[in-house]
Amino acid sequence: MKEEEQKPKSNHWAPDDEGAKNFVNQPGYQKGAIGMVNLIVDVMNDTHEYKEAMFCKHLLMECSRKHHLDLEEQIERVVAHAQDIDEFGKYMKAKKGELNPKRISEQQFAYAIDQLMESVDESGKYIFKIQRHWIAVFRVAVDLHLIGENDYKGFCNWIDTIHPGAFRVKLTQGDLKQISNSDCYMKPFDKWGYAPMGNVKKEPYIAMTHVVVCFRNLLGIDEKIA
Repeated sequence: MKEEEQKPKSNHWAPDDEGAKNFVNQPGYQKGAIGMVNLIVDVMNDTHEYKEAMFCKHLLMECSRKHHLDLEEQIERVVAHAQDIDEFGKYMKAKKGELNPKRISEQQFAYAIDQLMESVDESGKYIFKIQRHWIAVFRVAVDLHLIGENDYKGFCNWIDTIHPGAFRVKLTQGDLKQISNSDCYMKPFDKWGYAPMGNVKKEPYIAMTHVVVCFRNLLGIDEKIA
């Protein structure tokens, strides 16, 4: 077969990747695509609904893919806005008691921390021993929807507000964030479970669960160890 006979008879050739990129880089095409992106961002800024914000993220990702645009910054802003909406929604529901049926007050929570700091085990040693045990208090607050997930700064500010004055064991945002992002402590307490990894020992995990259980009991929450 001759070389020219191997070519398709149709005169309509599909553009290659480079050709597609050159096409979408034309000023008119780019102007229209950017206008669409700006419209999506405007909608995102005006919305107070989590689902709508996440849909805006989906639209931006589609625009990025279809029009070969670098929209990483805009997508990150949408995700941050959606998270803010979600956390504010949880805060308002918690304030109304919708997510905290026991309606634990801030005064009760602060008083329970004082009691926790003085609680001892059967050998007479403090149950709340070290800074990492603040994760137990943070986890209970999150599980009760008194504070947002991963809102370490908000938690520290909230504790300072409801309990002015120092504690026996100091609370710091940096240590809280570093410890909370390890092991299983990012999950709700009823989903905790020890999983051996490398040189990680089980004793710190057991100690942490004891702090959580003690604190939950002081708040009148049913005891549960995962």
